[in-house]
Amino acid sequence: MSKKKKKEEKTLKDKILLWSAIVAAIIFLVCCIPKVGYRVSEKYTRYHFRFSMQRKYSLWGATDRFDKVISWTSLRKETCAKMREFESPDLLKMLVSTGTAAAGSSGNLAGCAAWPLCKEVTQIRCSEYTTMMAVSIFCLIANIVGAGLLLAVPMLINFEFAVRGKGKKKHKKKFEAVTLTTSVTAGGFILPLLSWALFMGLSDSMFHTFKKREAYPYGAAWVGHYLHGFGCFMTILCFVLALWRYWQASGPYQKDDSSDDEGELQIDDGGFVGPPGLPGL
Repeated sequence: MSKKKKKEEKTLKDKILLWSAIVAAIIFLVCCIPKVGYRVSEKYTRYHFRFSMQRKYSLWGATDRFDKVISWTSLRKETCAKMREFESPDLLKMLVSTGTAAAGSSGNLAGCAAWPLCKEVTQIRCSEYTTMMAVSIFCLIANIVGAGLLLAVPMLINFEFAVRGKGKKKHKKKFEAVTLTTSVTAGGFILPLLSWALFMGLSDSMFHTFKKREAYPYGAAWVGHYLHGFGCFMTILCFVLALWRYWQASGPYQKDDSSDDEGELQIDDGGFVGPPGLPGL
């Protein structure tokens, strides 16, 4: 009676890679929720009441004083429309600006359209919101694609253990499957990490730019930042384990190739090969 071949089981590192990829993918998808803020600014009513409540900044946009999320696209659209309105030629604006200049006023009493500093701030905001709009779109796509790649990792690991065959053919198929798993894991590691670094870095630059020209509260790191950071830590673990598995899988595959090479007859084309039976042959 023939013995049944024992089924290959997943090792501890396979299971850690599988579940770490799933947890990281869920974290990155949660970070895409509009209410999950990466930064938060506290109440700031020293000069005005625009920041009468906490303001949260997420991948989607920023909350207003009613805690409603305003998208980066809407912020850019409204601010840039105001900038164009202030820059368009208007006889009344010119008369008001001339009158305030003659009176020795900076223009703040006549409104933003007649105040050079206010118009400059509007231009800066339009530029920064345009940048943040583009960055947020990229970050959302990177998070979603990265999460999708990580969710594919468990399926690819199961596919590795479903590979059938014997000897060299099996090793080759297994190595190709592990290579695919490693590549997908690398994509799931790089995209969310790039998303996190870009959003936090450019939002930090935006706040510092605003604070140079106006009274604008700085947005400190909040829940989304730390949650995304923990997800990136999980993907680093996934990537290290994937490379480890790739290195282990490449061993038998390279061994098979080297054994094939040793089995081949090496003949020097420049030498003389006589008929069989000569001494030394």
